[in-house]
Amino acid sequence: MMIPASLFAEHDALISESAEMYGVDHELLDVRNRLDKEKRQLRDVEANLSEVHERVVHHESKIKKCETRHVALQPDAWFAGGVTKRLERQQDKLRTKQTERSKLRAAQTALQKSGKLTQDAVRSLEAAERRKRACDDNAAALYSQVVETLATPALASLREQRAQWQRAVDFESTNAAALEAVAHNCARAYEAYSMAARALARACQSNQNAQFTNTVDIFTPGYGGGLELFETMSQVQRDQLMYAARRDVELGGRLLHDAMHSLPAAALQRYPAQCVGLGEVHLPTVELTGGGELFLEVFGGDFGDMIANSSAAGKIQRSLQAIEQCLHIVAHQQGLLQALLQALRADGARACSGLHQMDAAVAQERHRIWLGARSRATGNDGLHGPTGGRAAAPVVAVAMPVSQEPIVVQGLPVGKAEAAHVALRVGA
Repeated sequence: MMIPASLFAEHDALISESAEMYGVDHELLDVRNRLDKEKRQLRDVEANLSEVHERVVHHESKIKKCETRHVALQPDAWFAGGVTKRLERQQDKLRTKQTERSKLRAAQTALQKSGKLTQDAVRSLEAAERRKRACDDNAAALYSQVVETLATPALASLREQRAQWQRAVDFESTNAAALEAVAHNCARAYEAYSMAARALARACQSNQNAQFTNTVDIFTPGYGGGLELFETMSQVQRDQLMYAARRDVELGGRLLHDAMHSLPAAALQRYPAQCVGLGEVHLPTVELTGGGELFLEVFGGDFGDMIANSSAAGKIQRSLQAIEQCLHIVAHQQGLLQALLQALRADGARACSGLHQMDAAVAQERHRIWLGARSRATGNDGLHGPTGGRAAAPVVAVAMPVSQEPIVVQGLPVGKAEAAHVALRVGA
């Protein structure tokens, strides 16, 4: 199909017109900033003008009072030099404020005029920017019209390969984001278990204090009210810390459960080697002091307290061991997640690189079609017309040959030349 030469002439005219308006966006930004600055200055001048005008009215009122009222009867006037001096001072202040008001009014007028001119410049530049954008869009539309009309099988093949790379990029980015959320929940679960372990360690210390106090109380003759009170306080603190540890463990369990159920299935299928053991978790339980310990503490006397404290010590130690196991499991899961994330990010980087290469290859093929159509329509080599704006495309080297079908390396589409490069690199 023959493209008329008038289309290329129209394209060249649009490109030339757009080139003449080059930099209008930066100029518009500068003028808008200048307009904002002038508006701020005008607001400040008007605020000062209003304040100065109020002072002028105030001094005029003072002068009028000095001239019409019996200020001579006011004692404060005589301590300041009398009525005449007071009138002179007010007149001096009035003249100063009137002069200041005149200067502010002149500045206000100048800023208003300057602001109007700047506003007109903004409107003019906005119209120029719209026109430049329209020229660029129209030139790009003509460029695309020619390319799509004369699209070659090579261009279709390149676009299909680019779509494969785009799907690979989308896959890696989507699954990486999902895995980062999973890793965040695992980190929160690890922190919750760590808090539980710290609470149980403090509970163990409180229980040891209660055991020591109980032992001293047993071998101390007579009434030991103070020792009994200290022992009871240690037992209460121990129980509160054990309940706090249980809450932290339950929170960590929920976070870990949510994390393991949020693992993206597509990523697990793509990277089976990195996912071995991922999702295998064990949720520990924290034992609490129950009614038996409470009964012994209340009604069992010193020997009942000793038994209850020993029972609590055993529960704390077993719970600490369970939490240590859970911390180890969560840390193992975090290591697996990081390995999976590294594999995803590495493949994502390769996919982005391949996508950039394919973008360059598509642009090169489009430009080749454009130049060929221009040469046939105008009777020259097609290189002498304007090619600025979006019409131009650089000639770049692409790792994937146009004539070869894409192959797959580790689940990603690449060209044979790139696959050979990868194979040599791995073999090395």
